[in-house]
Amino acid sequence: MKTRKFNPMLIAFALLALTLGACGKYEYDERNRFVGRYEVEEYYYYLNTYSYFNSSIEKSDDYDDEVIITNFFDTSYDVYGVVEGSKIFIDPQTIGMYTFEGYGSLSDNTITINYEVAIARPSSTIYEDVVAVYLKY
Repeated sequence: MKTRKFNPMLIAFALLALTLGACGKYEYDERNRFVGRYEVEEYYYYLNTYSYFNSSIEKSDDYDDEVIITNFFDTSYDVYGVVEGSKIFIDPQTIGMYTFEGYGSLSDNTITINYEVAIARPSSTIYEDVVAVYLKY
């Protein structure tokens, strides 16, 4: 009966190839925690009043860290935010007569966003500081 000899280098190479091939890098999309439908309560400092409406947050197809916030400031306009961990940043964006800029953070199912809106009127510009609380439902 003939015995087979296995080449130790070949076995080591095969094991190494199997080990490296099984190691796929899993990347978690931080935006997943933000995506959803929300009930929003906003407080306007200048007007000293509250507003209540619905909004949603969706992933943007343009950038891996970008989200779209629908019906921002209860205007039916969408703004873009950048997600970094549990933080969201809204870079200055002008849509119609509104310019938005702010930042926020996520805790459990609640996002709190502090932002400023400049409302350009023909005779003047009104600046409003807003605190928005987004509660996921």
